[in-house]
Amino acid sequence: MTTWFTRRRPPVELPRLAARAPKAPAVRVDLHDVMPDLLPYLGQAAYLQLEQFQTLSAVAGEAEGLKATEGVAAAAGLALSKHQGIVAEIRRRGDDPTEAMRPFAVAIEGFRATLVGSDWRETLLAALMTGGLLDDFFIRLAGGLPGDIGPRVSQLLGSDSGQEALLEILREEIGADPR
Repeated sequence: MTTWFTRRRPPVELPRLAARAPKAPAVRVDLHDVMPDLLPYLGQAAYLQLEQFQTLSAVAGEAEGLKATEGVAAAAGLALSKHQGIVAEIRRRGDDPTEAMRPFAVAIEGFRATLVGSDWRETLLAALMTGGLLDDFFIRLAGGLPGDIGPRVSQLLGSDSGQEALLEILREEIGADPR
């Protein structure tokens, strides 16, 4: 009986994983290498904010209920403030904001036209998502801007855009009508 406890089990060969290949070195893209010229960057950022203002203003006109209208209108005002801040940067350089934005008008207007939903709620959701993504993208690119313009534009684009209020409006709308 004692042999059961002292007897060793035969060794079991377990499958072993092959050693991993060494990691390939990651290629980092320096945004300074892909940074557009300053004036086109500012013109495109300014026009995107202007288009965001126009989209949110249209949604505010269609929104149902005073709370929703007020929240969307406030976000539209914040987008307009960002636009005006970027326009001020363009003017500080001695350039014409209209001329800086003109090359991007057709493309940005076409992009925004594809985001119009079947009702104001869908359009609001599209404006909220794309506005946030584009603000983040332009904030990252601002790191490559020359001088002190980068931090100013980054701070301007990173300022409050009313997203929390817009999210709350969408939550209430979904809660009221899950369709």
